[in-house]
Amino acid sequence: MIIGHKNVIAKLKKVIENNQVAHAYIFSGREGIGKKMVAMDFACNLLCDNEADKKMFLAGSHPDFKLIKPNEKGLIPVDDVRGMIENIHIKPIKSNYKIYIVDDADCMNASGQNSLLKTFEEPPEYAAIILITAKYNSLLTTIKSRGQLVEFSDLSNTEIKEYIINNNIKLPTDVDEKTLYTLINCSITKISNVIADIETIKELQKYVSNITKMKIIEINNFANFLIKNKNNIQNVLDYLELLLYNNNSGTSTLLEYVEEAKSNIKRNINFEIAIDNLLMKIKEASNA
Repeated sequence: MIIGHKNVIAKLKKVIENNQVAHAYIFSGREGIGKKMVAMDFACNLLCDNEADKKMFLAGSHPDFKLIKPNEKGLIPVDDVRGMIENIHIKPIKSNYKIYIVDDADCMNASGQNSLLKTFEEPPEYAAIILITAKYNSLLTTIKSRGQLVEFSDLSNTEIKEYIINNNIKLPTDVDEKTLYTLINCSITKISNVIADIETIKELQKYVSNITKMKIIEINNFANFLIKNKNNIQNVLDYLELLLYNNNSGTSTLLEYVEEAKSNIKRNINFEIAIDNLLMKIKEASNA
């Protein structure tokens, strides 16, 4: 069930009704707010004339649809992009359209995006390509200029709560609701992460409450905590940012330090170096 985005859904429905489907779209908005669900629903409505077609689509076997997503390394290989470009010139088999959705399109490197340029600008008239991204500015300017931008607004806490109720999700009761919704951060996909990580979050809260006054031993304990959570570090650092902001203990400088650590780790800078650098800056802030 899609939550929110009524204006976007109405606009896409009108596009189909008026037979005004564009050949290239960019669905942009915060991670985990339902962009892919809307894109899949749009594709299904374009491709499926009956229940048999719909079942085929939902099973992932519709011949005129292709979903491209990052591999286990978080990358969309340029070969996957080139494969899509080759396949797009084969005419549809069952419907009037061929639809390609590229999820997390910002995971294409510059070579992949450049390979896509001409096809994204001028695909065959029966084809439509939808790029989905939470990092619109990571796309090349040339890509952005060739796609019709569809902007997705953040989900409200009311909409998140509606999703939680409709799906019978039980939130933890030992963390206050305001904090939980802060950590969920308008993202449906973050709900399950927060529930799974609740013990880690409670431990993290103890450090956040004292982060600008930590002594050496507390900083060492914090270092051990972060190392213990190495395999989940991006989520933990996201929680750290949000808790700092929620507790009014996150000066813009501290938030910048955490964002820098996240960026360094994503760029495969040595984990221990990235964490040591973060903790050194926190220590300096504590002594200021």
